[in-house]
Amino acid sequence: MPAPSPEAHLNFQQSVADQKEAAQKQAELESSGVTTLSFKGPSSISKLGSGAKGSHSLRYPIDITEDESDYIYFEFFEYEPPFKKGSKTEGLDGYNAYSTGAGKPIDTLPKILLYMPEGVTTSYKADWNGKKFSNIAAGLLTSAGAITDGDVKKFMAETGNTVGSAFGRFADASTFSVVNKLISSVTGDSLTRNDVFSSTGGAILNPNAELIFGGHDLRTFRVKFLLVPHNKNEAIQVDEISRVFKKAMLPKYGTDKTGFFKNNTADNAAGNHGWIGLPNLCRFTFMRGSNPHPYLTQYKMCAITDYDVSYTPDGVYASTYEGYPVATQIEIGFIETKLVYAEDIKDSGASY
Repeated sequence: MPAPSPEAHLNFQQSVADQKEAAQKQAELESSGVTTLSFKGPSSISKLGSGAKGSHSLRYPIDITEDESDYIYFEFFEYEPPFKKGSKTEGLDGYNAYSTGAGKPIDTLPKILLYMPEGVTTSYKADWNGKKFSNIAAGLLTSAGAITDGDVKKFMAETGNTVGSAFGRFADASTFSVVNKLISSVTGDSLTRNDVFSSTGGAILNPNAELIFGGHDLRTFRVKFLLVPHNKNEAIQVDEISRVFKKAMLPKYGTDKTGFFKNNTADNAAGNHGWIGLPNLCRFTFMRGSNPHPYLTQYKMCAITDYDVSYTPDGVYASTYEGYPVATQIEIGFIETKLVYAEDIKDSGASY
């Protein structure tokens, strides 16, 4: 393919002085370190960019600093079965313990720091539904209040009164059944009870509609990043960032996990035993400097539901002399592993 022009492609042919300056900046970043996070959940970001394999960080842009920038910090953890033997799940603290990072960190996957994307929004959803109760059901539910007070005799008495008062309406129900069957057999029309009552008597049964809470949902979140490297070091970071997210979200063919069963023989290596390991989980934290952002909503541990990568975000493919894409766009979908409750919302500081 023809050599890319400076207007269409990144120019990696920097001067010697520029290369030295970039190398010096990268070395300074790799030797930087920050204090442990105070927010319950995120673990320490220590010695980002240096250390043993898996302890370093990847970042875009490459000059993100933990002291001054707002950014998103990604960490990866092993999935820990919530009901396995020894799990501590008692109470809200137990429920949240795993979701805030009690799982085992993945040493082979680097931490990732990315700039704040566009469209940072959070949605909370509660399921409320209208429910209609018959007169008898409404009366019985009202009578059931006596049970909550431990008064069984009162409940039985009120139940008898409720059912007894309903006998007067049984004649109406019987009449409707006869009329509806006759109409259906002659014309084929299907009428509801209220259709008959409304058209013949000008009244319908009281629907006794009430709003009932049906629970709330796990939150979902999506982030999209456009990564356009400005030098070779940054291009390498972009490539590695994409590979890390792919590895984190996919199951493992080689695993020593065997469901209920324990079997540590050598024949079970590399998936030969018929099991695959679960994907890793990800916790991402909105950061301000070296601490969780105090004004943006935080998330509990998440699973990566989908990962999309495009090497032609502008609709045209272009690469550098080394073969790196000129621009890479990644989009990641998350779902929280735990529900958020009112007690999780703090009055100030970093909170869910």
